[in-house]
Amino acid sequence: VLGGAAYGVYSLVIADGDDALSADQQVIPVQLGDLINRVSTNGSLFYPTREVLTFGSQGIVAEVLVNEGDAVEEGQPLVTLDAATVVALEQAVAQARIALVDAEEAFAAAPEGYTLLQLAQAEAKVTDAKLALPDAEDAAATAIAGPTADDIAQARADVAAAVTALANEASDLSVAGKQGADDVDAAQDDLADATGAYEGVFRTWLGIELSPDETSVGPSTLLSSWDVDLEALFDRATLDSWNPRADSTPIDDPSTAWNEREVYYLLVFLPDEILATCDGVIVPPQGACVRREMDDAWDAYRGAAVALEAAQTSASKSVASAEAALTKAFDGLEDAEEALADLLGGPDALAVSAETLALTIAQGALAEAERQVAALLERAPLELQLLEARVESARLTLDLELERLDASTLRAPMAGLTTFINVAVGDTVNRNTPIVEIVDPTVVELDGVVDEIDVLFVRVGAAAEVTMDALPGAVLSATVSSIATVGINQQGVVSYPIRIRLEVPRNVSLREGLSATADIVIRRENNVVLVPLSAVTGSFDAPVIQVVSESGGVEERAVVLGNNDEFWVAVREGLSEGERVVLQGSGTSTQQFDFRQAFRQFGNLGGGGGFGGGGQRGGGGGGGGGRGN
Repeated sequence: VLGGAAYGVYSLVIADGDDALSADQQVIPVQLGDLINRVSTNGSLFYPTREVLTFGSQGIVAEVLVNEGDAVEEGQPLVTLDAATVVALEQAVAQARIALVDAEEAFAAAPEGYTLLQLAQAEAKVTDAKLALPDAEDAAATAIAGPTADDIAQARADVAAAVTALANEASDLSVAGKQGADDVDAAQDDLADATGAYEGVFRTWLGIELSPDETSVGPSTLLSSWDVDLEALFDRATLDSWNPRADSTPIDDPSTAWNEREVYYLLVFLPDEILATCDGVIVPPQGACVRREMDDAWDAYRGAAVALEAAQTSASKSVASAEAALTKAFDGLEDAEEALADLLGGPDALAVSAETLALTIAQGALAEAERQVAALLERAPLELQLLEARVESARLTLDLELERLDASTLRAPMAGLTTFINVAVGDTVNRNTPIVEIVDPTVVELDGVVDEIDVLFVRVGAAAEVTMDALPGAVLSATVSSIATVGINQQGVVSYPIRIRLEVPRNVSLREGLSATADIVIRRENNVVLVPLSAVTGSFDAPVIQVVSESGGVEERAVVLGNNDEFWVAVREGLSEGERVVLQGSGTSTQQFDFRQAFRQFGNLGGGGGFGGGGQRGGGGGGGGGRGN
C-alpha cells in the first residue's frame, strides 16, 4: 500500500477528538507495518541470449530451411551451401590432412636437438651457480681467518650482560619469595580475625563455643544441626515461660546446644530491640539482627579463606616464574661463556672444513652448469623447432578446414526463435556475411537506466517487480542481472544502464520491444513501528514526536528514527504499537525542522537520530515507497 493510501486509511480510524489538540492537528494510532524502498526504471524488453551465424567461407546458398520467426531446436539445420562449395571444402580438408601427415613425418625423421626452453633452463642454472659462488668464497675466507677483535669484544660484552641478567633474576626471585610470604601472612591474619569474629557471633547470641570443625560450616547448617529456631528463641513474649519464678534466672538445659541463661540475659537486660531475622525488615538504629550478624560474619570468613587461597596461589606462581627466569639466565650465561671460549680458541677446524667443502661444491656446480649449456649448443635447435612449428600449423589448419566444412550447413546452436533471415536461395555470401540470428525467448531482460543518485543503492541480484501495459494487472518477479560500471552523461544528467532479468511464467510469451516498468527493491524492513514524517518535529539530531498520554494530554517524546520512504518513517526507539501520535497540519510546521528536505539532502545517510532517507525514485520518474499491513 503506498504512503498516501495508507494515510487515507489511517485518517478513518483516528480516535475521538482531544481537547488538547489545535484545529490543524490530528491523532493517529501507531501500528506495525512494512517499510519498502524502491527505485523505478522504464525500458523495453529484449532477449539477451542471441547468436548471429555465419558460414565462415564463401559460397552460394543452396537451401533456406526456416523462416523468420520460426521456432527451432538445438542442432536443427537452418541454411546450407551449394554442392560445389561443399566439395571444395571437402578437398581443403583432405589437403590439410595430407599436410599434417607430411609435417609429422618430417619432425620424426629430424635429428635430436634442443628446445629454447631447455636452453633457458640450462642458462638459468649457470646464473644461479655464479650468484652462489661469491657467498661460498666469503664464507670460506671468514672461517679460515678466524674471529676478529670486534667478534671477541662483542662476545665479552655478551658474557657481562649475561652475568648482569643472572644477578637481576636472582634478586627478582628473592623479592618474589618475600612478597609472597608477606601476602600469605597477611591473608592468614585476616582469616584468623574473621574466624574469631564468626565464633564471637555464636558466643554472644547463643552462648555456644564453636569447635574447630564448626568454624568452616555456614550458619544455616549449624542452626539446623542444633535445631535452633531463632524466631522462637528471641521472642520476648515467651520470657515468662522460660522462668516461672520472677526472682530467679533460668537454668541452662544441657540437652540444647545453646545456653538458655545467656539468651535470657540478652532478652531481659539488653534494652535495644533484638530481631531474630530481618529479611524485608528495617532494623532500628539501636537494634540488632541476630541472623544478619551471623551471615555477615560467615561471608567475611569465606572471603578471608578465599583471599588466603588466592594469596598462596599467587605466591607460588610468582616464585615459579622467577625460578624459571633464573634458570634461563643461567643457561644464557653458559651459552655466552661457551661462545667466548670458542672465539678465543682461534679458527674452528670443523667450520673451516665445512665451508671449504661448500666452496668446492659451488665451484663444481658452476662448472657442471656451463658444461650442460655447451652440450646443448652442439645440437641444431632451430631446425627442430621449425619442424615442430610446421606440425602445429598443419594441425590448426586441419581444425579450421573441418570447422568450415561443418559450417556449410548452419545448425541452430540452441533452441529458440529465428529473428532474421539475411539470405535467399542463390545468394552469394562471404565468410563473414550474417546469415541468420537465433535468440532464446525464455530468457527475457528489461533494458533500463537508473540515475546516479540511486545507482549505489542497487545491487546485482536485487529483487524487482515488472509491470507492462501489454499485461494489465500482471506483476512479474525479476532480479537485477547487471549494472553498468560507467555512466552515460546526457546534457549534464548522468545515468547508468541496468538490466533486469524477468521470471517468465510458462503460459506467457513475451516479445522484444514491449515497454515495461520495473520497481527495484533496495531496502525492505518488515513489521516495524511506522509513523508519517509529518508527525516528526524537533531537530535533525534530536527528533521528537507529540504523543497523546493516558490522561489525554499531549507530551513531546524523544525518538530514534530509522529508514523512511519520504512519507513513512520507522521509529527504532520511543514508540510502541497502539500509542497515539499527533499528526501536524501544514500550518504547524513552518517553524519546525523540515524532515522531508533533510531526508532528500542526506539520502541514505542516517542523521543523529539514526534515520536514513531514500524513497522510490527512478530513471522514468518514481513514486514514494511502500507500506504494508
